[in-house]
Amino acid sequence: MTTTRTQGPLTDAEPVARHVRELMAAGVSYARIAAAAGVNTSTVNHLLYGRVHRPKAQRITTQNAQRILAVDVSQVTTGVVDATGTQRRLQALMAVGWPALRLGNILDLHPVYVRELQRRPRVYSKTAHAMAVAYNRLWNKQPERHGVSVQAANRSRNYARTKGWPPPAAWDDDLIDDPHAAPEWTGHCGTMRGWKAHREQNIPTCAACQASFDRKQEREQARSLRETPGAFGGQAAA
Repeated sequence: MTTTRTQGPLTDAEPVARHVRELMAAGVSYARIAAAAGVNTSTVNHLLYGRVHRPKAQRITTQNAQRILAVDVSQVTTGVVDATGTQRRLQALMAVGWPALRLGNILDLHPVYVRELQRRPRVYSKTAHAMAVAYNRLWNKQPERHGVSVQAANRSRNYARTKGWPPPAAWDDDLIDDPHAAPEWTGHCGTMRGWKAHREQNIPTCAACQASFDRKQEREQARSLRETPGAFGGQAAA
């Protein structure tokens, strides 16, 4: 821990930012979180978003950290929220081997309801928050080292693969709840370089890379038609 004359003791900002993102997954704005914590909105904003010449906060005053971490989801709950982030987190965890049954136990949800989450457009904000907390705890953990059998983990991975579900590594923490965001599987998704990376690494082709490939095919077909005599119904000269 370090100190400054004007700010007082400072501590690591990442656990605080992670707590804020978990609350935001429940549909809570960072402004509302700031109000509940009794800190400036800019303090919470700086935890999440960088600007030109001003990166995200790496440290935060211990007092502000304690205030923000003390905000419980029950204080700021919003009822129901869009299910996109919850579904993506569930899919990503299953993609790395966490079975729905085990996730149901962790979330204290019936396995049938866990499967239902994939089909519901909206979920309870407390469920979204619980999923975000579980995701942050499990995304980089190997299931087989935490009580999941090899067979169950592989079944989960294979099922996710058939569904084309991306793993946690494909999602940015700031984008996973955005319905308009797309996963980044290869570092070049949406380009032909990304499409080739999918093939080379035997990764299911994402929608953005498939669209890039389809556009390339359409361009090549159009060029082939232009270069072929009589392709548009005319006849070649005798």
